[in-house]
Amino acid sequence: MGLLGVTFMALWAVLSTLLLKYFNILSYVLSFFFIGSMGLVLLINNYIFGMIFIRKKCHRCNFKKLIIDHELVHLNSNATEKEVWNTLNKVYSSDYMNVYDDVRICDYCPIPAHLKEK
Repeated sequence: MGLLGVTFMALWAVLSTLLLKYFNILSYVLSFFFIGSMGLVLLINNYIFGMIFIRKKCHRCNFKKLIIDHELVHLNSNATEKEVWNTLNKVYSSDYMNVYDDVRICDYCPIPAHLKEK
């Protein structure tokens, strides 16, 4: 994400310089609004934790297949969140996903709570 942020900031500088002939100093403002602001947000989020987004990134998530299935059920039907979890609880259980013994599960992860409720 940091590299993407630097890329957007560089693109902002190059594009602004190229458009300087047509829009004068306004080219820096306009292109910052469209491109540079996204680069700044990505840089701040990557290097200053918690400034923009609340949750940390999950690097060792064991729930990837469950998350993909959860989103597929939402995309393929008009089911509510409760109906989706009722469907997923038939396939995935808290014992099957090793929710009770895995110490690598993040404290803020909502998935174990959904798997434990009946």
